[in-house]
Amino acid sequence: MSPHERKELLLTRGLGKAFSAQAGLAHTVSRRLLRFGRAPVRRYVFEKVDFTLLPGECAALVGGNGSGKSTFLRCLGGIIQPTNGEILRIGKLSALLSHGFGAYEDLPVWQNIILSQQLLGGTLRHARKNLAEVATMAELSDRLYSPTSQLSEGMRAKISLSALAHADFQVALLDESLNHVDADFRERFFLLTRKWLAEGRGLVITSHDEHLLRKFATRQLRFQNHTLVEID
Repeated sequence: MSPHERKELLLTRGLGKAFSAQAGLAHTVSRRLLRFGRAPVRRYVFEKVDFTLLPGECAALVGGNGSGKSTFLRCLGGIIQPTNGEILRIGKLSALLSHGFGAYEDLPVWQNIILSQQLLGGTLRHARKNLAEVATMAELSDRLYSPTSQLSEGMRAKISLSALAHADFQVALLDESLNHVDADFRERFFLLTRKWLAEGRGLVITSHDEHLLRKFATRQLRFQNHTLVEID
């Protein structure tokens, strides 16, 4: 790969995210007054994280619940702000986070297909043009006018992943998205990701399925002692 091709798509320097240890009544006016003069107690989910994603890489974040994977992806995606450090997003980014598959349950499937594409940065014209192709990939062509509430979680996940397949991006973030779809769709999506990586795009994914991660990832990382380390 030439030096030009190796230009980073995404990087973080000294990134940290902390949350307040207080909850519930701690946020009322009276508790705030009682804590007057004392610094708030904060707990770091991760800190001092230096991370780089190069073209052609699929970085997999592994680890158990609460290890910081989803919080890290939400910071990368701009959903939440980090407490410390900086994020440099060089490539155009699309993110499938928070299991928000087919969130508008009262809308028909076809409208959610359009909305999913728009949420990934597509124009309305682009989304309408690709409606049939996205529906075909998601195996929902015969259910376009059904309420999305009638779809399983896996079928909703297929809408988001199929919309991503028609999005314009350099970096994609996938938080557990592939866990919800069947093996046949996952295999077709795997072939698509190989094409993306060959084109110089990058992926950051999380999953509890180690076999899935080994299949998709070019490198694996985990949070250890509140920072991100490479797995050999």
